[in-house]
This record gives sequence, C-alpha cells and structure tokens, in this order.
Amino acid sequence: MKSKFATVWRPVLIGFAVLALLVGSYSLPTTRALARQMLSVFRVRKFAVIQIQPDEAQLEQVVNKLGDAFFTREPEVIVDEAPVEVGTIEEAEQIAGFPVRVPSYWPQGEMKSIEVKGRSEFVVPFKREGLRLLFELAEMDPALIPGDWEEASASILVPAGVYMADERAAVIQVLSPEVEYPAGIDPQLVGQAVMRVLGVSPDDAERLARTIDWTSTLVLPLPKDMADITEITIAGEPAVLITPRERDMDNVAALVFEKDGIVYVVRGNYANETMVQMAESLFW
Repeated sequence: MKSKFATVWRPVLIGFAVLALLVGSYSLPTTRALARQMLSVFRVRKFAVIQIQPDEAQLEQVVNKLGDAFFTREPEVIVDEAPVEVGTIEEAEQIAGFPVRVPSYWPQGEMKSIEVKGRSEFVVPFKREGLRLLFELAEMDPALIPGDWEEASASILVPAGVYMADERAAVIQVLSPEVEYPAGIDPQLVGQAVMRVLGVSPDDAERLARTIDWTSTLVLPLPKDMADITEITIAGEPAVLITPRERDMDNVAALVFEKDGIVYVVRGNYANETMVQMAESLFW
C-alpha cells in the first residue's frame, strides 16, 4: 500500500529545497567537513506567505532558463528513512524522538492511521551561473553575489515527523527543519530577486525582503488566484491558514504554524472553523 507520506512528505522536502535557493544557502566546494565549519543554521520558527501574480508564460521561460543554469546534478540523498505505520502514539514518539500531540477534537470521531517518517537529509548542488542569471532576470546587479566560488550546495535536514489521518483530514508534526548556509551571505537580496521574477514589483519586493527575518522564516510564495490567506493565532503562536479557491480531495485547506520547536500542519477537506478547532485542540 502506498504510504500517505508519498503525497504529503515529499512536497514538504521539495519546499525546503526551493527555500534553500531563496535564502542563498550554499557552501564553498571543498570538503563537507570544512563546509560545515563555515555554515550558519537556518531553523524554521515562523512562516510568511507572499501572494504573487506571475505572468505564466514569462514564468515558464524563467523556470526553463534557471533549470538549465542552476543545478549541476540531481540532489544527493544523505539519509531518507522510510515511513513506517505504527499502532499507538507511544510507538510514534519512540521512533520520532519527540512528544506527539493528538487533537482532542477530530471531526469524524478519531484518527484512522499513524505513520512516522524518520530523518531525511538532502544536499542540493547548484552553480554560481544560475544565481547570476537569477539576478539578471530580476534586473538586479550580479556583482552583489559575494565570493569567487563556481559551484555550491544547500543542505536541507528534516529530523523526524509524524502523520495521523482519517479519510478527510491529516495532522502532521515535524521537528523544525534546518537549512544550512555559510555566513556572510545577504539572504534579503536573494529573496528579493526571487520575488521579482515571481511577479512582485521591485519596490514591493525590496520592502518585503527587508521585513522578513530570513534566519527563521519559511517563505511560501502563493499565486493570488489559487487561495485565500488568513493570518490567525493558534495556541498563542502566529499561524497561516491557506484556503484554496476551488476545493476538492486534492486541494484542501492547510493551517501551518510552529510551537516549541515543532512545525504543525493541519490539512483537510473541512470548513475553516473546523480546521482551526482541530489545531487548537492539540493543546487542550
């Protein structure tokens, strides 16, 4: 039977791979041990949604150009532990290595399954030429890219996660992921460039890049015609509720927030009020 993580977990990892490029996550191409000595650690503690309205034809051209210029080879899989189905929360906690919360309120009475995904770590290599091209497409000066390196890489680590679900909803809990990148890089400039090629005006991109704490914030670009964004509070923490304009079994609402080193995602085909109640009940 196909793991439920196949449709949820992989997009999470892909999202952090993209994030690595957004924040300028790269290391000098020497040895991995030396690179780690130079690295700063980005750890997700909050989320920001940037609504974009890209020109689809133009965006496709940008993606095609960057795809050839950016990546030197396929991502290297360091560790990718397979998901396992468990029967109890106690088993899930033992494998995941952190306390697992269960919603007190589940719309259909109770969850039907629990899966645990162990450690995942990927290294995504890319080229200076790709970053230079990104700046050019954003109409920014490539001379702003520091150093004389030609090839670099981003390291994305997701320690462990737990997935509990029924037919219409799921609750995912993940130890806060990390992206590693060397000190001395100005992630605001890279984030500003990405927003500009995604259709954000130069003035708005510069303003937004300045307001985001790039050392702790996962930025989620979202086309304006796809979903509505609502900023709320869950258990005293800022949360983002993403509601698709057209809902079906594949396009469901998602509520995302972080608390005490754990990233929570509540997703499902329910009314927004129900999603919020599920999330709040994790802490009752």
